[in-house]
Amino acid sequence: IRVDELEPDTHVKWTCLSGHPEWENTLITFDLEDLPGCQDATLLHFAHKNWQRSDGVLPNCSYDWAQYLHSLRLFIEEGKGTPS
Repeated sequence: IRVDELEPDTHVKWTCLSGHPEWENTLITFDLEDLPGCQDATLLHFAHKNWQRSDGVLPNCSYDWAQYLHSLRLFIEEGKGTPS
């Protein structure tokens, strides 16, 4: 993975260079924003884009990303995630 953009505390964009063939040249972004009207709340915008196919590993990766992001939320909010 190559870091293409980095704005500390708000944004990161990665390009997948190798690994699983279907991941090559896909883009992963994380964007953080303060949630309007909520003190101490942050909204995460996540995307994994530029897939060449909608079948193959994409459905499994979507599910896996959802599990990892849920684990991250648990870790941040409760101090213990479920990473595996």
